[in-house]
Formats: sequence, C-alpha cells, structure tokens
Amino acid sequence: DRLVSARDSVLEDRVYTTKSMLALEERVVQSSKVLSSTISHRVGEGVVSSAIEVFNKKYEAHGGLAQDQKVAIEGVVEGRQLTCLSGPAGSGKSTILQAGKQIWEESGYRVLGLAPTNQAKESLRQAGIESFTVHKLLGDADKGRSLYDHKTVLMVDEAGMMDARIFSKLLFYVERQNVQILFIGDTYQLGSVGAGRAFESVLKAVD
Repeated sequence: DRLVSARDSVLEDRVYTTKSMLALEERVVQSSKVLSSTISHRVGEGVVSSAIEVFNKKYEAHGGLAQDQKVAIEGVVEGRQLTCLSGPAGSGKSTILQAGKQIWEESGYRVLGLAPTNQAKESLRQAGIESFTVHKLLGDADKGRSLYDHKTVLMVDEAGMMDARIFSKLLFYVERQNVQILFIGDTYQLGSVGAGRAFESVLKAVD
C-alpha cells in the first residue's frame, strides 16, 4: 500500500497512512454510525430516574451529581447499541459508569468491562465492574468462547489506546453477538501506538 496524506480531525495536523488503513477507518466509522442509530438495549421504566436519585443522594455532601453527569447517564443507557463517553480524568466518568451498571443490571443485563491493557482494566474493577482485556475477549471469541449475547453490555475503557484494527474486530463482534458497547476515553490522553485514531473518528461520527 502506498502512503497517502490525510487530515487528522482532532489535532488538525498532517498524518500519513496507507490506503488500506484509511479504508479500515472508514468501515469503522460507518459501522459505528449504524450501531449508534440502532435501538437494541432498552432499560426498565423508572430505573434511570431512580438510579440518578440514588447517586445524587450518595454524593449530596459534594453537591450531588452535576447536570452534565445526569445527562451523560441518561445518554449511555438510552438503548443505542453503541455509545461513547469522553472526558478528562476527574470529570466524573467513574460515577457515570457505576450508575450505568446499576441501571443495566436492574434491567436484566450483564455488564462487563474491557480495556486494552491489564493496567487500564483496573480502573473498571475499582468501580465494581468485572473486567478483562480486549485481547482476551477477541482471542476467546476466535476459539468459540466468550460469545456473549444481547443481554450483555460491554464497557470499553481507554478506547483511545486501541487502533483501528482492534476497533474493527470489536465492532464485528458487537454486530455478530448483538451486544451493546460503550466506548470510554479521553481524546487528550495518550493515543493508540498502532495505526489510526479510531476513537476520535467514532466520537465525531456518532456525536
């Protein structure tokens, strides 16, 4: 593949990649758009408002939940098969994930955490979410294991560390198994060491 020039939508610099990588990133974006517009995992009536009330009371000593946290909680559990949550460290993402987990579980779903590295998955475990690496999930799936179904929600932390190839494999898994997926990350943190910046592209596509 010959190198071609492409403009990075986030950093506004010039990057160089192969034609095949550009094609792969475009497939990731198109798949994300379809999944994001698909309503597949509805939650129980009243569960969302009840959870927000619980977490608002839990943090009332600190002023309760911020308005943007309430909006984010409602957004990630609104039923779309693919959603994204982006924000810097300290922005309250862990609280949003804990609330989302409670809502999904009370609605009959199993919630699992994924991360690109063993170190990254620990933040999910500290939030009380059973977690393992993306590579383990995909490796097990190739062997016919870890084939979760439509009653499963996958939370993928540090999504910005994954390249387009891993994103593509994950999205294929989501489509095949009909699971729901939530990508979590910070676009200003260290990005993927592999080719492509899939998370930024997906964020822009589904925003």
